[in-house]
Amino acid sequence: MKIKGTAVQTIPDFIKKIHGDRYQEWLNALPMASQLIFKRMIITSGWFPIEEALTTPLKVTASLFYHNDQEKTARTMGLFSADEALTGVYKFFVKMGSPKFLIERSTSMMKTYFEPCEIQVFYGASNGCIMQITHFPKSDAIIEWNIAGWIERALVISGCKSAKVIVTRSMAKKDSITELTISWE
Repeated sequence: MKIKGTAVQTIPDFIKKIHGDRYQEWLNALPMASQLIFKRMIITSGWFPIEEALTTPLKVTASLFYHNDQEKTARTMGLFSADEALTGVYKFFVKMGSPKFLIERSTSMMKTYFEPCEIQVFYGASNGCIMQITHFPKSDAIIEWNIAGWIERALVISGCKSAKVIVTRSMAKKDSITELTISWE
């Protein structure tokens, strides 16, 4: 499974901005395959192996800076990634669109960030939906929490209040799908 360089680039950006004086320590703590990715210029249009470019770096970040709290790490980095991705003209479109529009755009973005990835969204109440990730071969709870954090922050940027994304089913925990229950006011 692969991840797009655009998503990978936010990881060293986060470490440098939030834990800048410890960036080299973080880089040295990564296994060699991950170090090779982050020691080079990350081509945002390129594709990288998800384990070495996302899963492992998130887990190392949790270990070094968040007392191994993988959920807090992943969600925090997802929030940061959404802030980085949804700036400038994108922020204007996010603020102008409805939550449904934002969710639809988020699913489209995820399909371009992760390869392969299949997602379905089901709407019921006017202030929520269910997102089901039905195909994601290298699922890991830390990735699911990272996605949840990204979506939650994107909803807040769009003007939603009390945005909440809960992982209710998880392929990482042997469920057949990953399900995110998304709500907002």
